[in-house]
Amino acid sequence: MQVVVTGAGTALGQSVLRAIVAHGTLRRGDGDPTPVRRIIAVDRTQPAELFLDSRIEYVRGDYEQSRFLARMMGASTDSVFHLSALGAGVALGPPLADLDTALLHSIDTTRALLDACRFQTAPPKLVFASTVDAGLPSGPWPQSTGGACVAMCELLLVEGSRRQIIDARCVRLPCLVGNRSCRQAFALEALLADLVAGRASPDAGEGLTPIAVGLPDEAALALLEAHEQPRAADGMSGFTEVPGRRIRIGDLVAAAGAPSPRGLPGP
Repeated sequence: MQVVVTGAGTALGQSVLRAIVAHGTLRRGDGDPTPVRRIIAVDRTQPAELFLDSRIEYVRGDYEQSRFLARMMGASTDSVFHLSALGAGVALGPPLADLDTALLHSIDTTRALLDACRFQTAPPKLVFASTVDAGLPSGPWPQSTGGACVAMCELLLVEGSRRQIIDARCVRLPCLVGNRSCRQAFALEALLADLVAGRASPDAGEGLTPIAVGLPDEAALALLEAHEQPRAADGMSGFTEVPGRRIRIGDLVAAAGAPSPRGLPGP
């Protein structure tokens, strides 16, 4: 069984790789548990320290290029964990060029991935890491650039499932600690680093996170659980929403240590 993970260099990507290796087998589209023989882990950049296993092959590249993805995936990819659209537009300002970058990293990449899936011998399972910001809690439309970007990706994947190009599952995740998947993650990351370095008062660690958050390892398990679910009877994409929770900041410091320059939690 061959699995592709986009955004593999992020905190979430590394957690997903560890979870797949620990699981050992995944269910193919026909429902049969199958050993994972090869994992292609692709990202634009990579952190200094990577999770290593004999089944993992790391690839660097700009995967909004469908030809790059098609060559990398070949014709025998069984499953895809598409994580790279998460956080698109999170740190962007008002200029139009920033919007172009957000669309490139989300909708353009997802469309190229969908095109590459056309060449597979069977429609691969595709698990998409979305965000709760794609929902509509306070208005008729997503209230952030990141939410709008992943909402468009969700619609594209729903259509891909309806046309039987893929078997998609969209998982809406909360703000992930260490993954820069929401605007508030930058401030929280800075606070964690200050606490670890002794630049912030220890009292700051007693407070709760200002927003509901999730941990990459927990999110990875939710993505694998979505992967293992049977295909919907109507062939349409399934949706899962993972709730976040308030966590004591000091507990995050103890669990993750000082974030690396890319925001990855330490061992």
